[in-house]
Amino acid sequence: MVEKMKMPLITDEKDPKWTLLGKILGIVSSRRVKQEMAKQGISPVNLAGTIFKIVLMAIFFSVDISYVISELLKRAELRRFAKLVEIPEAKDI
Repeated sequence: MVEKMKMPLITDEKDPKWTLLGKILGIVSSRRVKQEMAKQGISPVNLAGTIFKIVLMAIFFSVDISYVISELLKRAELRRFAKLVEIPEAKDI
């Protein structure tokens, strides 16, 4: 089995894909979304928001969740872009 080399997740504000992802992550971070999560009984809301962002990034770039987490841990710029302070372990997602 041949393993495909994964591209590093380096933010580029000029790339339309990163611009779109930034807008999506901004919506996910909004107060309105957090209120809706709380109404649906999702708790803790901040952790759920973090997990949702990580899963969205994995889907967006067609990579594993564990790869997104490793990139977030390596790249402070990516954490700032996603507005993430604490990164959960892959097993917690």
